[in-house]
This record gives sequence, C-alpha cells and structure tokens, in this order.
Amino acid sequence: MEFLGVGAMEALLVLVVALIVVGPHRFPEIARQGGRWYAIARRYATEVSKDVRGAVEELQSEIEEEGEDLRAIRDLGQEMDADLRAIRDLGQEMDADLRASKLDVEEVGADTARAADRAGGAASSNGPSAQPPAAAPAEAAGESGATPGAPDATSRATSNDDEPAR
Repeated sequence: MEFLGVGAMEALLVLVVALIVVGPHRFPEIARQGGRWYAIARRYATEVSKDVRGAVEELQSEIEEEGEDLRAIRDLGQEMDADLRAIRDLGQEMDADLRASKLDVEEVGADTARAADRAGGAASSNGPSAQPPAAAPAEAAGESGATPGAPDATSRATSNDDEPAR
C-alpha cells in the first residue's frame, strides 16, 4: 500500500528517524500531530478524487449526449440521402417520359406533314385548277372548318385509297 508515493517500508524508516531525532519523550506528541496531518491529507485526497470522478462522469455524459446528437444527425443525413435518391430517380423517370412525349409529338408532326403532302399531291392531280401545296391546307381549313394546317376529311379520303386509315 502506497500513499503519495511512500510505501510501508519508507514510512517505517521515517518513523525510526523521527524517534531518534525527536527523542522518546516528544515522539508521542509529534506522532499525534503527524496522524492529524495524515488524516487531513487523506480527506483532501478523497475529496479531490471525488471531484475528479465527478468531472470525468460529467464529461462522459456530455460525450454520450454529443454522440446521440451525432447519431441523430447521421440518421437525418441518411434519410436526406434516400430522399435525394428518390428525387433523382423521379427526375430521371420524368426526363424519360418527356423524351418519349417529344418522340410522340415528333411522330404526330411527321404524320401530319406526310398527310398534308399527300393532300397537296392529290389536289394537284385533280386538274389545272389545283392550288400549290402550301395554300391547299389553308383553303381546306377555311372551307371545312378544320383547324389551319391540318388536312380535312375530303383530302384524306382522296389520298387514302392506297393506305388504310389510321
């Protein structure tokens, strides 16, 4: 057992030297004072040790709280990452749908242009009074009430002899 780095043999040596230096008459009085100082030192060491333990426990609890906060932040980050991935996937789906829609619109536009060309070609084959292809859809729209630029039902009927209707 050691106290402040002093072992049992060292303490015994100090007592023997003190007995020789002080003498047998004053030794009991000095031993009582030494005992008091020893008790005071012991209480002080115990108090300091309790304070240090309390500070360590307080630091540990703060570290645990910070760890819980960091875990909560990590969980939130993971949730946000999952949400961002879902948003990215949704954006990719929307982009693919938009591209498909553009292709559909382009196909409809191409079909409309082919139908207009066929309608213009059919009108020119009817005789010398036919209009140029650019003017034919506008006149047909004016006569039948169809939307401008779209082929009307009569021109379609004449040009669809070779092809089945869509």
